Amino acid sequence: MRRAGVVAIGLCVLLASGCSEPAATSLNFAVREVPGASTGAVWSAAVDAVREHFRIARMDRSTGRIEAAPIETQEPGQSSRAGDMLGAERRVRRLADVRVQEADGGVQVYCKVLVQQYESDERRLFARDKYASDIPSETPADQEGATTAEQNAAWRNRGRDKVLERQILDSILERIGG
Repeated sequence: MRRAGVVAIGLCVLLASGCSEPAATSLNFAVREVPGASTGAVWSAAVDAVREHFRIARMDRSTGRIEAAPIETQEPGQSSRAGDMLGAERRVRRLADVRVQEADGGVQVYCKVLVQQYESDERRLFARDKYASDIPSETPADQEGATTAEQNAAWRNRGRDKVLERQILDSILERIGG
């Protein structure tokens, strides 16, 4: 009984705290320091640098955050699956997150470009494996008939594009003369 109470309290604390995103650090973002620069100048340079590579989906100057809309390409897969080993092309997208924050004596710029691979086709192909029978018995609503293709899309994180992160950060430094 006491254990159930502890679990209930833990769940309440978890729900009350909400889902917060981890703070930007050098462990999860590429970082550049811009000593002596104004936040406004670095913000403008960051917006322009992101626009070189992406379309901006959201930006909020008060929080110093710029989020780019995903860009899709076709690239060779990078897994141990048979198709990837043979050089099959996969749908891949990149998402950029840039943050401009004041720091002691200057400004810090954080940049992360996530690379994600489209996995919906494989998921759909092997969905029947979880059942003991291969006789179709689901209705279209049980499958994917009640949702849109965008809602059914599954993207797997494949890592970060550190080269593009450095290009964006270097472009920001060039624009402010750093």
